[in-house]
Amino acid sequence: RQKILTIGSLTVDIFAELPNKFCTKKSIEIPLGDKIRLEDGLVSTGGGAANLAVGLAKLGFDVAACGAIGDGTNSDFLLQDLCNKNVKTDLIIKNTDQLASFSIILNSDKGARTVLHSHVSQNNFSQEN
Repeated sequence: RQKILTIGSLTVDIFAELPNKFCTKKSIEIPLGDKIRLEDGLVSTGGGAANLAVGLAKLGFDVAACGAIGDGTNSDFLLQDLCNKNVKTDLIIKNTDQLASFSIILNSDKGARTVLHSHVSQNNFSQEN
């Protein structure tokens, strides 16, 4: 089997399906202070290196991902999810003084996505690592 290494971002993606009443053709309008019931949601591994690694593993390649993650529950989820999807995680650096990077993807019924993101742990990933 061919071996492949992906290098780059490793994030937790949180997908949320917004109710129609909050979405217009050009914007999302959410009243401040409201608690909004979501139509649907999903938590998944994301980021360029992770997404490519998972896709290649599904095709049968021997894949390892390389990048930086933070510490805590989200990082544990990332490592476990990648392992469950047959991606080697030995080259992933865990920055214990940071949280894992994450994105919140707000999906509308109009097909548009708005992404809120925090790429904290990847800011400290360099050749020296």
